Amino acid sequence: MKLYPGIAEKYPRIQHVVDHRMEQKKTTPKWEQTVTEKLTMVYAGPNQVVWEFPVEQIHCNRDGVMQSGCVATLVDVCSNFAVFTHHGKHQWKHFGVSTTLKVSYLRGIQPNQTARIECELERLGRLTANIGIRIYDQEGILCYTGNHGKFSVDSRY
Repeated sequence: MKLYPGIAEKYPRIQHVVDHRMEQKKTTPKWEQTVTEKLTMVYAGPNQVVWEFPVEQIHCNRDGVMQSGCVATLVDVCSNFAVFTHHGKHQWKHFGVSTTLKVSYLRGIQPNQTARIECELERLGRLTANIGIRIYDQEGILCYTGNHGKFSVDSRY
């Protein structure tokens, strides 16, 4: 995971989580790292984060397009960071846990393309959040949509 310059200064919590994930990678490898290590956050603003992801052959199914599990992982991982861009009354310290994760597959993305993942925080309250996700191919065509419901675990820490 990488961040474009300026994002860390604007949203230090995002930098903290990225640093933690990179440290964790050294001691506790996880399967999702084949996806997360390729991600670059290119924008973070109020209630929104945008990522780029270079689709490689390893991320594709036998039909030659991004595998559905890879898409679901992108929806899950990328949208988590949107909770740290909220400027309203409630501020979460942790990602929380997923309550719902929905993905719609409209059109596949082939290898050697860069996917653009746009995550919009639609609502963040004291306990729940809802994030909408749109994934485009490099021509700007909408290929996948998603919705991610979250529940705050801040009271546990």
